Amino acid sequence: VVTTREAQIGTEVSATNADKVSEQTGYEFDNANTNNVLTTTVTADGNATLRVYFKKSSYTLTVVAGTDVEKVKIGTDENTTQLSTTVKYGESVTIDATVETIPGYTINFTKWSSSNSTLFAHNTTQNLSFTMPAGSLTLTAITTKTAKDTTYNIEYYYQQVDGTYPQNANNTAIRNGKVGNTAVLSTA
Repeated sequence: VVTTREAQIGTEVSATNADKVSEQTGYEFDNANTNNVLTTTVTADGNATLRVYFKKSSYTLTVVAGTDVEKVKIGTDENTTQLSTTVKYGESVTIDATVETIPGYTINFTKWSSSNSTLFAHNTTQNLSFTMPAGSLTLTAITTKTAKDTTYNIEYYYQQVDGTYPQNANNTAIRNGKVGNTAVLSTA
């Protein structure tokens, strides 16, 4: 972007604060860049050039292990609860979630839930590579937990004439249910 201003020959001109605000998303003024020319003098031919350098902005990416998630990863770093790192705008990043193994249940990854769905939409890809947007972001790994079908046995023991019960059941029945549910016998 070229901005033209008027100044007299021999006068000093400087970049304004507005000149140090990027017109492009994801960039910020690079104050430490030694190539910046923020003040100069207008030459005899009426020219002066100021140079303002912008660097890519850095943002915080946090991934959180939701319920029934064993661990989350950003690149090769992993943690069992949450993990944060600084990522530059436009940088490629990969995140992943490992779901827990719980006997009697099927655990399925559902989505990465975004703290800002305008900046980054919820996403259903478990091992996800994406380009960092212009803003800090928290993504939570969400799962669904489904109880598996199971069978259970009911053994019936009938008292004998002498008042004792047999060592082996007189009768058995097989019933179906879901892991985690309580089996209730009715006396009807």
